[in-house]
Amino acid sequence: MRTDRLFRQLAWRGLRANRDVIVPYVLASILTIALFNVFASLVNNGFVRSRSPALGTLISLGAGVTAVFSAVFLVYARGFLDKRRRREMALYRVLGLEQRQVARVLLWETVLIAFAALAGGLLTAALFGNLAFMGLNALMRLPAQMGYTLSWPVTLLTTALFGTLFLVSLGWQVAGLARCTPAQQLATQDAGEREPKVNVLVLLAALAALAAGYGLSLTTKQPLAALQNIFVAILLVIAGTYGLFTSGSIFVLKALRANRRFYYRPQAFIATSGMLYRMRQNATGLANIAVLLTMTVVTLATTLTIFTGSEAALQERYPHQNELTLTAAPGSARPVAGLAQRQMVIQSAEGRIRRHTAQAGRRMTWTAMTRKVSVMGTFAANGRFEPARAVRMQGKLPDHLMLLTADSFKALTGMTVRVPAGRALAAGHPQPVSLSALRIGAVQVPLRPLQGPSADGWRGLTDPLVSNVVVVVDSDAALDRLLRATVAAGAGPRAATDLLSFSWETDASGPSDLLTYARAVRTAAVPDPVNVPAGMDLSYQSRALSAQEFYTLNGGFLFVGAFLGLVFSTGTVLITYFKQVSEGHSDRRRFRIMAQVGLDQDTIRRATHVQLVWMFFLPLGVAVVHTLLAYPIISRLLVLFGIVDSRPFFSSMLGVVLAVALLYYGVYRLTSGLYLGILQGAAGEHPDSGLLGGEAS
Repeated sequence: MRTDRLFRQLAWRGLRANRDVIVPYVLASILTIALFNVFASLVNNGFVRSRSPALGTLISLGAGVTAVFSAVFLVYARGFLDKRRRREMALYRVLGLEQRQVARVLLWETVLIAFAALAGGLLTAALFGNLAFMGLNALMRLPAQMGYTLSWPVTLLTTALFGTLFLVSLGWQVAGLARCTPAQQLATQDAGEREPKVNVLVLLAALAALAAGYGLSLTTKQPLAALQNIFVAILLVIAGTYGLFTSGSIFVLKALRANRRFYYRPQAFIATSGMLYRMRQNATGLANIAVLLTMTVVTLATTLTIFTGSEAALQERYPHQNELTLTAAPGSARPVAGLAQRQMVIQSAEGRIRRHTAQAGRRMTWTAMTRKVSVMGTFAANGRFEPARAVRMQGKLPDHLMLLTADSFKALTGMTVRVPAGRALAAGHPQPVSLSALRIGAVQVPLRPLQGPSADGWRGLTDPLVSNVVVVVDSDAALDRLLRATVAAGAGPRAATDLLSFSWETDASGPSDLLTYARAVRTAAVPDPVNVPAGMDLSYQSRALSAQEFYTLNGGFLFVGAFLGLVFSTGTVLITYFKQVSEGHSDRRRFRIMAQVGLDQDTIRRATHVQLVWMFFLPLGVAVVHTLLAYPIISRLLVLFGIVDSRPFFSSMLGVVLAVALLYYGVYRLTSGLYLGILQGAAGEHPDSGLLGGEAS
């Protein structure tokens, strides 16, 4: 018991003596524990699981990322603490403590840190959880409020996970002590620095990885290809970033040193040589900061764009408030009902919907009865269209051919077009097309250019994921002729569909009224699909009903993105803080020597400032370049979420870059002051130097 008390006292004194790094470490641990606990509480929330399985999966992913990041962060931070305290651990053993006794001191330190971090993290989660759930409710626009409750299983999971991580970091520290003697530890602490060498192979591999990652971003054109390529591009850019900092920075600094006219000036000499040796120690830390800054910007900008673009995405996917569609698949083995029979079914449903709308005290403000034939396939240069036998969402995506009559085109776009007999009008979207004729099997139709609608007018006619050609014919007979040709050419059941739709808007306003009306129509007026004749599929789509799932998922995206941005920012701040403390103590002796050999204060101060600026803002500059070059592939990826216009993403990205840059500048001001304060101690040890301004104390 008395021995344990001694070890506890030594542990407590050690923590107090190193509180300048222990306190930030504990605070960062508290924040990551609280964030993970809130994530895990959401995963375990019955409302989330029943409301949206996709949201539960998304939040589970966020919890997993937080757990992995926490593991990396704790190991990295513990490694820094080990390096900082090598002399202290060596002195324990020189003064007579055995290795296992030093390990017990470290165990007590870990217990004290873990207790403070877990208690603070769980308490913060309890206080912050209600606020977080309120924010999520607002983002998802839920009709019923989702409440935060303290869950003992989640609390036990959080305690077990982070307790294990603290024990693993302790084991890592004890293993490091066992690998060397006290004399070796002291020698390592006082060992002179060797000049870093350029690893040409690593540098070339880093440049190749960056070029490949940037190339994937710039050359990927299809949204689904972007989904496949983005993770490869991320891994390549991360690998290239580490190689660039570890070898590329040393290559550039040595090239500057080789320039004698530049190098042999006092300020350039001190700054360049100091940065050269500093890169040996801190290249990995700088790369970590650059990667975390990039992840913060990309995560926040992407999720913010998805959320703010939810309404535009809804309008793109559901151009009308309400739509009832009868679908026939001519390429299927089932018998296909004739057009007249389908028109009777849809007109009967229209009558019921009109009556119900009137009974509900609502008025229809716009209606349209339309027919469209949608075919997936491949266009050749001469206008020949080969229908697909099956629609595959891998590799090169098929082209989309939309066929409709002039009457349907007018109903959907408001544009009146005149189609000459025996001909058709054609337009491409988003890329224009120049076709003289449409050829499907043995059928050929001469084409004339179609003056298409405005950008919003294409809604309901095109698929944003693929290249589209819209062809307008003069009659249903011409449409049937082309439809038969696609079936004869081998169109599969999912590749060709004949869509007969009744679309309408009402005077209902506000999300609540629209939702109430849509639910009532779906229940009382829409026919039961079981009662629809064979050869037909019936579907009812309401923008108000779909908006719930849209905002649930997209609000969840923003919530997870904001939390992960906070996690990444925490890592950035902590790594920057630790790096500055480490560099301050390492540079303290170096600058004391420079003052003793006669270098004036202004020269040393200017050289120090140059080093600080470069070491701080180099990662930020790299992160900005990464983000700008990630813009093309992410803008393609956003199409999968219905974000067709990429300008909001660019605006969000610039705003987030500015916000992160301001945050990073604040960290720079704070930690550079800490660094200069440590160096001020070096000045104070020399009677004639006031190194960074002011007299030595």
